[in-house]
Parts: sequence; structure tokens; C-alpha cells
Amino acid sequence: MVGIIGRNAAGKTTLLKILSRITQPTEGYAEIDGRVGSLLEVGTGFHPELTGRENIYLNGAILGMKSAEIERKFDGMVAFAEIEKFMDMLVKHYSSGTYVRLAFEWRTRLYLVAIGAFIIIITKPRVLDLLGKLLGIVP
Repeated sequence: MVGIIGRNAAGKTTLLKILSRITQPTEGYAEIDGRVGSLLEVGTGFHPELTGRENIYLNGAILGMKSAEIERKFDGMVAFAEIEKFMDMLVKHYSSGTYVRLAFEWRTRLYLVAIGAFIIIITKPRVLDLLGKLLGIVP
């Protein structure tokens, strides 16, 4: 895993956008061999009119994951994020913290694993803290 840390406006998000092929560099080039998964907007793809549970299964299906594969990871994901009692609530009623916890778990446990990402660049300190918790790394 590679971590990129820097002050505000240091270019972390720009680098991620270049590596994710969202933005072209103004100079030079970025050569990518393999797949890139980005955590630019952690909750992208969640529908506010669906529950947390429905969003997880819908997004997993969009990635081509089988229900059994999602089910195997679901309980651990929900328990780790400590959001068991919110999973059947519409996402639009989540607090911002609950939303980020669910979205982060989805991105790290399902999305990045499904696409086979090996390098993760995170540009938000809160997300970096959550990743450290997930991996058992204490700063």
C-alpha cells in the first residue's frame, strides 16, 4: 500500500485524478499497468431512496458480484462500521458520519477488492483514519 500525505492544495487529489484517468496531466504522463480504484468521493453511487442494505447489494451487482459473495462480506462490513441498526433505514436519513462509515466500508471491502486494487491514494484525513482502523494501523 502507498500513502500520499500533504498539506491542503498540495496536489493529492489532482494526483489521484490523474492516476484514475479522470484528469490529464498538464506536463509529463502517467503510465498505468492494471486497474485503479479511487476514493475521491466515498459515497458516489449510493441512492438516497434506498436503504444501506439495498445500496450495498445494488452496487455489488453493478460490479458483477454475486449475492453470495456480498453476503459473505456483509456482516463483517456492517459490524466493523458499527452501523447494524441503520442498515434498513433509507440512506437519505443517515447522519454524515454514518453515511461515510457505510460508504467507506463498501469502497474498501467490496469495490477495491472487486477491481483488484493494490494502491490506494486517500486525500481526506477522516478516510485515512478509517482505513488505519480497518487495517489495524494505529498512527
